[in-house]
Amino acid sequence: MVCGNALAISTTTKSGGKFVIIDLYQFTAANPVEQQEVWDIIAAWVLKHPNDKIILIDDLNSAPAGERTGYSLPLSNSLRQADARLQDFYQDTGGDLTSSRHHSWRRGKQSASLDNAVTWNYPLSQPQVCLFEAKHKRDDHRVLSFALPCEDFITCFKVPKRSFDFPTDRVDVVLFQRNLLQWHKNVQQRTSPFSSEGGEATGESLL
Repeated sequence: MVCGNALAISTTTKSGGKFVIIDLYQFTAANPVEQQEVWDIIAAWVLKHPNDKIILIDDLNSAPAGERTGYSLPLSNSLRQADARLQDFYQDTGGDLTSSRHHSWRRGKQSASLDNAVTWNYPLSQPQVCLFEAKHKRDDHRVLSFALPCEDFITCFKVPKRSFDFPTDRVDVVLFQRNLLQWHKNVQQRTSPFSSEGGEATGESLL
């Protein structure tokens, strides 16, 4: 689905549900008509899919209440209306807004949480922002990231039953199966986004 400045990709989960990610670069506060039009189009689509898991994320060019600093007060009418349109959008559609209080946009003395996520039927947590690491590009936005629900990525592994036609000691087979289970647990712990262990998981470290 392409709508204005939004691009969406979708997939079907193993449980049969639909999961959709919408990447949105919203119009700025200087374009209130276009900004509202994009919100209306996405809102209409979201309301037609009440059971889907949806993440809307990227530069929304609007900030949650109180998440602008360095601006002359009171805020200009265009900025206040842009922020209000974001609030109306997620409240009217039943979405949840998740933002980082560490502002994602900075220019001079001004900063704001302009990069945000709105979700439906899908909770996010641990919002973080970090510097954009591409040295060859100059960007006044930082990279925004979230933690996804871990239960969607942790699976229970069962060793399949196999018939060993070759002569072997029964003890060796049992030990092999136990080691395989332990190896799989180690892999899950090291590759989980919530792992407490730092560093990149290598084949040697997993072994």
